[in-house]
Parts: sequence; C-alpha cells; structure tokens
Amino acid sequence: MRMRSAFLVAGLVVVVTGAVMTTTSARWHAERGFDAGVVSGGELSVAVGAGGAQSSNLALDGLSGENLGPGSYRQSPLTVSNDGDIDLRYRRAGVSWGALAGQATLTAVRVSAESACQPTGSPANAGGDFTQFRTLAPGDSETWCLRLALGDNPPQSVSANVVSVEVRAEQVRHGA
Repeated sequence: MRMRSAFLVAGLVVVVTGAVMTTTSARWHAERGFDAGVVSGGELSVAVGAGGAQSSNLALDGLSGENLGPGSYRQSPLTVSNDGDIDLRYRRAGVSWGALAGQATLTAVRVSAESACQPTGSPANAGGDFTQFRTLAPGDSETWCLRLALGDNPPQSVSANVVSVEVRAEQVRHGA
C-alpha cells in the first residue's frame, strides 16, 4: 500500500508540474497604424569662406605663421553659409595641429560680420559655441573669428606648419 501511495504522489507531482509549465507561456501582439505624411527631399549645401571666397578647402591667410612668435596670436574670420534649400546644422568637428600639437590653441568667437574680426584685439562675442551644433536656415550664414595662439615654447618648424579645421554639416532632422 505504501508503494502504491508513493507512485500516486509521484504521478500527481508530474501532472501538476506539466500543467504549470504549459500555462506559463504567453503571446503578445499589438498593431498601430499611422499616416506617413509627406516625404520630400532637398539640397544640402554648406559653404565656408572669408572675404567672399567660398570653398571646402580654404586657406585662411590671416592665420599664417609669418612673424608669429612665442605667446602671440593671429585672428581670421570664417563664414559658414547655408547655400541649400533645407535647414542644416554644423559645428567644428576637429582640428589637426601638425607640428603645433600641444603648442597652440584655436578659439572661435561668433561675430556680427567679417569686419569685426581684426588681426588683433578681442572681438565682441555675438554668442554661440563653434564646437556645438548650430542650425542655419536656407540663405543664412554666421561668421566666426578664429584665433590661433602659440604657446610660450613652440617648435622652430612652425613656419611651414598647416593647422586644419574640420567643419561638419548635416541635414536637420524634423519631427524626430
């Protein structure tokens, strides 16, 4: 009789376990429709320049190393324009220093016009940060006064050095 009770209990445990295991599964399903709206394209065109010149590879002569000694600086304007027909955002993405790595700094102050960025002096800041994305509507532009300053002990080879500033531009995402 004991043996028979043990088999009944064991059989009951197996049946209960199987029933519990089959009732714990679940399925979820959801649907949602939406109106995609109008999808349209445009032309993304950014130009950088100074003194009316626009280019994707621009030499800023105002930042040249001629007569630039330890602890001194040069300034030059840089204008970023939206020549396309859609909003864009841009920022300074990086600086390549060459032989000046660790021996110079580059700062940017937004100014009201190129004429506000003289070779020396401190231009009036119109606000903004060149390292953070800024938005330009089609036809708009902003001018920055770039200052290249040498440290107190730059290498002797600075006269042939080229400092490159990379500007990144992209389409503004709407409704995201």
